[in-house]
Amino acid sequence: MSSQDSMTMTDQDFTLLKTLVALAWADGSLAEGEVEWIDKVMDQLQVPPAQRDEMLKGAPPLPSDSELQEALPEGEDRETFLRFLLSVSLEDGETSLEELNLLKDLSHKLGVSGEALEEMRQSVLAP
Repeated sequence: MSSQDSMTMTDQDFTLLKTLVALAWADGSLAEGEVEWIDKVMDQLQVPPAQRDEMLKGAPPLPSDSELQEALPEGEDRETFLRFLLSVSLEDGETSLEELNLLKDLSHKLGVSGEALEEMRQSVLAP
């Protein structure tokens, strides 16, 4: 049996998934909407059930600067990913302080300025 039977998750995918789970856990609990987002992403990546359960047990450590930069080499992709995370963070009504701090840390690692992050946050908040 070859390992190419299903789409295998790349290291880059895993890095971004870990980041998403870390964000969802940032305020100490997983909101239902956050779990739905994570499930959608895990479905797309075909994460095996055992690994899903393992990943949802608690907050994973944030990926390193180099892992993040490797997973998102393009500036545009970095902004798209941060926007996505902002949307997920708003799933339970508001971005908590813990989530915002984690997003600031991430944007710093990705070379996105605090001002740009705040602009994104405002645009995601706007109806």
